[in-house]
Amino acid sequence: MENKIWCKEYKDYYGNPDPQYGGKLTDLRTLAAGTEFHVANGWWTGQKLEGDYILVYAPSGKRKVELTDKYHSLYLQ
Repeated sequence: MENKIWCKEYKDYYGNPDPQYGGKLTDLRTLAAGTEFHVANGWWTGQKLEGDYILVYAPSGKRKVELTDKYHSLYLQ
């Protein structure tokens, strides 16, 4: 059996797909700086910055967001 890591934030295992939108559950803190990604629900994209930050490109504009122990995971395509 595969040894998967549990994500408390989404109550799902990392690597599992979102049943509605697709994409795989990912801990954003594990991405290399400069990695660009698309959030599976399709309304925004982002880029991993140095440290525990991402740059969010949303219809409302772009902003820098800190990843925390509580909020750091998303379903990415």
